[in-house]
Amino acid sequence: GGGGGGGGGGGGYTLPFSERHTPSTIVGVGLESSVEEPEPIPEVCYVERSGSLSDVVTHWSKDSVDTLYRNSIVDGKSKGGVKYYAPDEPITRAAFMKLIANSLCLDVPSTVRLKPFPDVSRSEWFAKYVAAVKSEGLVSGFKDGKFRAGNNLTRAEALKVLMLASGETVPNYKTTIFTDGNGHWAVKYIEAARKAGYVRGFRDGSVRPDVQITRAEAAALIDRIVVKRDAWMEYIAD
Repeated sequence: GGGGGGGGGGGGYTLPFSERHTPSTIVGVGLESSVEEPEPIPEVCYVERSGSLSDVVTHWSKDSVDTLYRNSIVDGKSKGGVKYYAPDEPITRAAFMKLIANSLCLDVPSTVRLKPFPDVSRSEWFAKYVAAVKSEGLVSGFKDGKFRAGNNLTRAEALKVLMLASGETVPNYKTTIFTDGNGHWAVKYIEAARKAGYVRGFRDGSVRPDVQITRAEAAALIDRIVVKRDAWMEYIAD
């Protein structure tokens, strides 16, 4: 079984390259990278704006969050007139669906005629995003048919949705080099993401598929796999 869409997480999850446009250390991991990120490929649907969210200025995910914010993929939270992102908090499956729909430039309906899942009311703010992502075949919910929008997203759920969204071929891998990935329902997505260079796992050889993914990690993966995918694939191939 398995689903996909909206998450939380813990520190130490290593992404394959630095999150900065200049060489830097991945905070909390201690691994240095001399690889510079390519600039994102412009998308027609992205509405550009200036500015940044207040609490990511010194955070390792700043560049990715800024990219998503400045392209109107994420709006952030607001308190006392100040906009922030809460990068280290979990991200719900509902919130992740919004990021996926916006980053893929999906045709999001203004109103939802049919409930996308039994437990998603048409009047919920996230219903239109869930419906749009489901219509693309990127999320199927759980075995009981429910979506569980309020649940925090796990790493495995995020990788499933993102690998399907990336357009990458996902072979039916039965095994992975990650110590805790074999036998997991998402093993083929985990291994496909590893082979594509999107994830590297932890120092102990694990990938921790059932651990919640943070909002920062979600932003970084969306930035890399969806927004900058073409640039990354070309860059890695060189």
